[in-house]
Formats: sequence, C-alpha cells, structure tokens
Amino acid sequence: MPIASDADSLGDLLFFSPSFGWTVSKFDDTEEMIKEHKCTHWTWTPETPDSVAYQEDSTRIELLKNTGWMKD
Repeated sequence: MPIASDADSLGDLLFFSPSFGWTVSKFDDTEEMIKEHKCTHWTWTPETPDSVAYQEDSTRIELLKNTGWMKD
C-alpha cells in the first residue's frame, strides 16, 4: 500500500486496474481505487516534463508539438 509520502507534489499516484489500465488518482482515493476499481498495482508518477502546464484544479495538460505533418 502506498503511503502519503509516495505521492507526487500534487498528491497523485498511478494505479493499474485490469479493466481500464493505468490511471492517475489522488493518494486520498487509494482505498477507493483498490476496493471499487479493483486496482492491483500502483507506482509513482513520472517526472513532469517542462512542457506541461497546470490548471487550477491540478489537471495536467500536456502541450503536444508534432510538426512532422505540417508543411513549411
């Protein structure tokens, strides 16, 4: 079981459920993730790239830049 200090600076952990795969959830939701969503694994969230912005509700928005298909 994760402990509070395992969460990242936003209080997030990664949980794995066989029914929906990996998902980010708050540490405070650990019991719910295990009991209700049948999560079988957890791990730490990866380091956040510099290109990621945060909204006030701590939802992560990754700015994607794929210009390979764009014409000059």
